[in-house]
Formats: sequence, structure tokens, C-alpha cells
Amino acid sequence: MVPHCAPGTDASALPPQARLIAPGRMRTPFWDDRPGGADAAGAMISAEHLVDTVVWAISQPRGVDVNTLVVRPIGQPN
Repeated sequence: MVPHCAPGTDASALPPQARLIAPGRMRTPFWDDRPGGADAAGAMISAEHLVDTVVWAISQPRGVDVNTLVVRPIGQPN
């Protein structure tokens, strides 16, 4: 049985889903008051990068379940 579905529901008929979106360092005002500012924090992704990724996830065909998205700039440690 598919979680959150009525018994007998065909999972391939469900729209795609993203359940967890974990962005890495993003260029936001959060960094403005940090020592050294955004430049000292290292590489960052933009809001547009994150939006593009979310749009990709929700545009997957029916039956595709995108459970977790971890979106980080290259070089950001885990």
C-alpha cells in the first residue's frame, strides 16, 4: 500500500512528490551580519538555483516520487 493513499490506489496514478528539500548555503540576507559577510562563507546557490530544482522535481511524470532533494553549491561540505 502507498502511504497516504486509499487501499487499492495505483501509485503510478499519483502526481510526483517532494517530501524534503534541504538547501545548502544560499545567498540571502542571513549572511549580511556574519563576520566577513557572504564572501567569507564560501560558495552559495541562488534562490533561482533552488527554484529550478524544485520545478524539476514537481515536473516529473506521474508515478515518480522524489523523496529528498539536497541542493548545495559545489564544494560545500556535508
